Amino acid sequence: MVRPRIPRFHCSTPAETLPLALHTDLRPWLPFYGESRIIAPNLAKLAASGVLFNNSYVNIAVCSPTRNSFMTGRNPDHTRVWNFKGSFRSNGIDGSGKPGSLWKTLPQVFTEAGWITAGCGKTFHPGSPPNWDAEYSWSRVPGTSELLYPYEDPDEQIAAQGTLLTPSQASGNLDAATGDCCAPNTLPELLRSLPSHSSCQKEHPDMKVVDSTVCNAVAENTTDYLTANIAIQRLQNLSALHRPWFLAVGFHKVARFELEMC
Repeated sequence: MVRPRIPRFHCSTPAETLPLALHTDLRPWLPFYGESRIIAPNLAKLAASGVLFNNSYVNIAVCSPTRNSFMTGRNPDHTRVWNFKGSFRSNGIDGSGKPGSLWKTLPQVFTEAGWITAGCGKTFHPGSPPNWDAEYSWSRVPGTSELLYPYEDPDEQIAAQGTLLTPSQASGNLDAATGDCCAPNTLPELLRSLPSHSSCQKEHPDMKVVDSTVCNAVAENTTDYLTANIAIQRLQNLSALHRPWFLAVGFHKVARFELEMC
């Protein structure tokens, strides 16, 4: 595999930046792929000014193996992660026989080149590798083992505290289409009072579309909303450093049809 050369940072080097966003189940439900019902102006600007791929392929259609591949540049035949067990660090071995414990991840390459690196949300799959690969991948406070920017994943943190419920644990019409988490008692209560839009329901009789007030209330209780807020804070902090930086952000369920319809 040919690896791109990452420019090593020197004081005279203009600061470069690289944000990376990973999305679970995004699919081509976006306006620049022909889905006019979705409103995504910022992504549309990015698509118009950058390179838009019209063909995409997966080496395996499962979350954890895919993220192991995203973050290492190696396919599941080398990461040896085909399900939710293990990670490239414990299972991997590449074509030359090098074990995954010695591989360099995408953020690790930038870290070792002198860039500031940080991550939040679902970049690596939770627990694969353990602790978001903090031992190797992300920038540390010089001379310590402490991460310069603590890795935060709202879904893992809040679910561990028992303060979130998944929609499948709640009742309502969003259950089947969303996979994110909402505050207990909030989502069911909101869902019981959802208004319907007749014009939308004529086209989608099995789908309940809600007004913007309810949509915002539901959205603000999702872990993806919290992840986005963390990412914004990280962007603000990193941009003030005048150093090259790499920020990886992982979202759990971006294609939430009901919320996007609002």
